[in-house]
Amino acid sequence: MKKMKRRLALLLCMMLAVPAALGCLPAASLHAEAAEVITLRMNPSGGGIEAEAGKTIPLSKLTYYVNEKYVTVYLSAVKGVEYESSDTAVATVDKQGRVKTKKAGTAKITITYRGATAVYTIKVVKKGAHNAKSAKYTRILKLAKEIDRYKNKKITASNRYKVSQLHSLFYEASDKVVDHRGFADDKYYPNYTYVPMILPELLDLEVGMASTRVYEYAKKNNPVGTVSGKCFKVRSVSAKANSNTFTIRLTKKVNATQIFAIKEYYNWEYNTWTQAHKGESFLENDKTARFPIYLIDQKTGYRYRGWAVATEKSAQLTVTMDYFSLKAKRSYQIKGDITGGGVGAYKNGWAKGKTFTVK
Repeated sequence: MKKMKRRLALLLCMMLAVPAALGCLPAASLHAEAAEVITLRMNPSGGGIEAEAGKTIPLSKLTYYVNEKYVTVYLSAVKGVEYESSDTAVATVDKQGRVKTKKAGTAKITITYRGATAVYTIKVVKKGAHNAKSAKYTRILKLAKEIDRYKNKKITASNRYKVSQLHSLFYEASDKVVDHRGFADDKYYPNYTYVPMILPELLDLEVGMASTRVYEYAKKNNPVGTVSGKCFKVRSVSAKANSNTFTIRLTKKVNATQIFAIKEYYNWEYNTWTQAHKGESFLENDKTARFPIYLIDQKTGYRYRGWAVATEKSAQLTVTMDYFSLKAKRSYQIKGDITGGGVGAYKNGWAKGKTFTVK
């Protein structure tokens, strides 16, 4: 009898312990996790591509998904993607998402991944329709191949200007018609049903990878437009009344990497360019860089824009204001470049709200 009571007691304890134990388990072991919601997106955004017969188009490198956390992943980097062509006589597609154009006509390529779907309309034109043997085409392709050599290389002091210049020359050569993916620019073809794929070879070359690397390098080392931790630090400010210029003294001398980072970050809009290579322009290694700066009048609250010039191996910035002269006995606060992220990135921008008073 005693043994029976012990067994019943043990069984009861076990039954009571099971719910408690289950309560300690992770929720994922009790309930199926909700599936991550993703959205497939395409380049070009309209999903229309025109290509000559006999070309290969790597759609997996043009299609990407964005998840709930706004993380972007290209389908070339994932598995389990399905591709299907509506007309294999016009264009076929393999398991890696490579489309091969066969003959003139139209085919729809359907891409399915994790329940999301994207559809490309491929318009195939006859071979030679895009005049691919023209001198312009040859030059663009040559530059693209040069840039391609840097797509997997680390950006360094020895190659940063070279990569930047090649990228600029590429866009000059393409005459603002073809972008780095080989597509015609929408601005120049506003009424075109399909975005023509003039240079499908560029998709395999992945010209954009090199330009992205050099931009990220500049962003990381930019002393005025990001929160890289390598920002300029202000020691003091010298300013005179009724003058549109003043001087910012820094705690350290400006180095060559900071100069390049500023020039590349503000690239087309704010810096000095030189004419070379048959009139085409590119970023010049002239040891100076120009970037926007703002002053806030502490009395009125008005904001005024100026331009700061940094010079390699100098510990000061020379600032010239736009259509504005400093007033005597007036205090001003230095702000970073509002459009470039200096203010939005962290409080008061790279100058950290430095305030000075004009004598």
